[in-house]
Amino acid sequence: ARARSQADCEISDGSRASPAYPCTCGTAVCTSGELCFEPDSLCQAWTCPGTEAKFRLTGDTGDERVAVTYDGRTQTATLTPEGQEFVFPLQGGRAEIKVRFTNDGRSNGIDRNVHFKPSTSDALPYLVTNGRRDAAGKWGPASWNCSGVEAWPGSGQRSGENPRCAWVRGGTFAWSADYIVLVQRPSPRASFHLRGDTGHERVAVTYDGKTRTVDLTTEGQGFVFPLSGGEAEIKVRFANDGHSNGIDRNVRFRASNPGELLYLVTKGRRSDAGKWGGSWKCRGVEPWPGTGRLSGENVRCYWTRRGSFA
Repeated sequence: ARARSQADCEISDGSRASPAYPCTCGTAVCTSGELCFEPDSLCQAWTCPGTEAKFRLTGDTGDERVAVTYDGRTQTATLTPEGQEFVFPLQGGRAEIKVRFTNDGRSNGIDRNVHFKPSTSDALPYLVTNGRRDAAGKWGPASWNCSGVEAWPGSGQRSGENPRCAWVRGGTFAWSADYIVLVQRPSPRASFHLRGDTGHERVAVTYDGKTRTVDLTTEGQGFVFPLSGGEAEIKVRFANDGHSNGIDRNVRFRASNPGELLYLVTKGRRSDAGKWGGSWKCRGVEPWPGTGRLSGENVRCYWTRRGSFA
C-alpha cells in the first residue's frame, strides 16, 4: 500500500467530512463540503437534513399527563387537544427520547390517549416503540410480539403481531407506559454486507456505471456507496450459482444501517405496475428484511426480499 500524502482525504469512507480541503480521493479531488468515497474516486456533496428532533404531543381529553426525558432531564406536561411541541438537539446525529404516559384511564367518559406527530418536514426518520428494542429487534410487552420498527407513521400491522404494535408505530399512546422516540440523522451512504455460504461465491457489484467483482468469503465483505438525490440503485450480479464440495452456493445480503435507510431488494428492476422477478410473479416490495410471502407469489420472492440470492 502506498503511503498517504497530506493531500489525501483523511476520511475516505464517506462517513463524514475530512478536516482539510482540497484533498485527493482516489483519482478525484474533493473540495469543502464534499464527502470522499475513495473506492469509487467519488466526491459527493451532502447537506445535513436536520439537527433537531421536533415533535408535538396531543391529548384526546385535555388532561393527559406525560413526563418527557432526554439526556437525563425530565419535563412534565398536561396535554391539551391542541398539544405541546417538544424540541431536542441531536447528539452524534441521534436523539433517544422517553415519553412516559402516566395517567391512562377515562375523563368524563372519554378515553385518555396521547398522540405523537413530528412537527418538521425534514428528512429525519422518527422510530416509535413501546419500550426499548432488545437485541433481536423485539419491543413492547412479550404478548404483543412487536417485531420491527418503521419510520413514523409506519405502514400497518405485521403478521403475528398485536394491533397495538401498529398503533404505537403510528404515534398513538393508549396505555400507561414508557414510549421511546428514536431519531437518527439519515446516513449519506448506502452500507451493506454480502457473504457467501461456501466461501466461493462471486459477485459483480455495479453502481453509477462502475463495477467491482468480488469473491466472497463466509465472513463476507462490506460495501459502501453514496446516495444521489436521496437514493442509490445498486446491481448485485451473482455470477457462479452452483455447488462447491456438494454445498449450494448462495449469497446473503444484510443492510448495515437499516434504522437509517430503507433497503428494497428485488430480482431485477420493478415494472411500472410494481412487479418484478418475471415468472416468479413478485408483486411488491418491503424494506429489508421483509415480512413474508404474498399470495400467488413464488417463494423465491420472499427469499429475495430477505436478502437471500440463491
